[in-house]
Amino acid sequence: MSYTPPPGHALAFSFMGQDAYTPPPGGALAFSFQPTEATPGGLNLAASAALALVGQANLVIMALKPLQAVCALSVITRGMMRSLGTLMIQALGRIALIGKRVTAKAPTGLGMKMEIITDSKRPEVVLDQFLRVWFRGQPSAVKVAYQVDDQPEIQPAATWENPGTTQPAILRIDGAEIPGDGLTHRVTVSAWQQVGTATSPKATISEYLATPDVRPTAVPEWCGATLQRQATGLQYHSTGQLPDLVEVRWRHPGAVALFAKFMKSGKTAIVQIGVADHQEEHFMAEGVSAKMGYTFAPANVYFGVAAIARNTYGAITWQAAPVQIKGFDNFLLPEPAHPDAATRQDVGTSPFQGAVMDLLQAELGANAPANLSDIVIRTQQKLFLKIKDILRKGGTVELDNLGTFKANWSPSGRSVSFVPSLGFKVGTAHGKPLTDAQAKGLP
Repeated sequence: MSYTPPPGHALAFSFMGQDAYTPPPGGALAFSFQPTEATPGGLNLAASAALALVGQANLVIMALKPLQAVCALSVITRGMMRSLGTLMIQALGRIALIGKRVTAKAPTGLGMKMEIITDSKRPEVVLDQFLRVWFRGQPSAVKVAYQVDDQPEIQPAATWENPGTTQPAILRIDGAEIPGDGLTHRVTVSAWQQVGTATSPKATISEYLATPDVRPTAVPEWCGATLQRQATGLQYHSTGQLPDLVEVRWRHPGAVALFAKFMKSGKTAIVQIGVADHQEEHFMAEGVSAKMGYTFAPANVYFGVAAIARNTYGAITWQAAPVQIKGFDNFLLPEPAHPDAATRQDVGTSPFQGAVMDLLQAELGANAPANLSDIVIRTQQKLFLKIKDILRKGGTVELDNLGTFKANWSPSGRSVSFVPSLGFKVGTAHGKPLTDAQAKGLP
């Protein structure tokens, strides 16, 4: 940028207190500058100036990108006088400060902590709550916003707790707080630099926070349960075949946890069977009989619900009359239908050799040798023997379209492994015999 002294003003240079040069009226000096760092806040300038003293010079005006800055310029000159006499200097001065403009960057080292101060005698009472945020940067040039869950983002007022320190700067936000509902909430803090009209990208951090865990005092108004399906199994056996199904209902404006109570081994057992949100009013409980252990006859089971708040449960409201359910140690469910039941074969060596011989006989027809059966058997025996011989010596046998037999060494000794080829593996999955080339050609 350039500077022209206003009318009536002058910019003068002096040496040892003696006037040296005053720009003529209307003259201008050209400046450019470069900040020493890209951190926010006040702009620090590093400058060096060379003052050329010549008998006559023309004033140079430089037009660069428009920049705005507040700076202090200090020009120090040193010289050595080599002869005595009167030194008369008349000169035009040109001072150039080389500058570079950089893009604003997001603050680094962003962190956050929600401070919750409670009463030492009554931990459910929150005395104060504020958010502490820190980052590396100048708070005067950094904007901070916070967001709770999916609520609108807020840019609150903040207090700089360690003025003058930017590595990091610590801010306190008194307006930030978590809803006092005892649930866990996501708090997101964002920070970005705002220098003039330049805005940096945002640095963002999120944490899941909650108010202190305090047992809720709310108690559900009512709970009831209706048996929809009885557990079934063998009459004199502890293994069941079909679990029970019970519909549980309740009245409560908030979320609840569901429980079942029954006698087991002569003691009262209470087990949690599920949870439900605040907008739900019934729950289908299946398989409580598997938690009871075997009972010869149906036994009394009570269902109940308790309010959920601050990651814990309140008092349980039980149903008035029990539901009778027969208990089992475990359940043996029906096996799923086997898709290969019609085509599955389990063959041994002899049937396998016979199947191969039948295929060759059909293919060769009248040209089949009389000793075809013996050829098939001896070929199979020699093939397997050769594979075993190579592997026992630590080798590998790789058969196209089938797979790789390999010997492996471990601390416990040598072992054998088989890795199916691509065609073998893909063909098995598709239910058809494929070569490796055919498997590669599949989409």
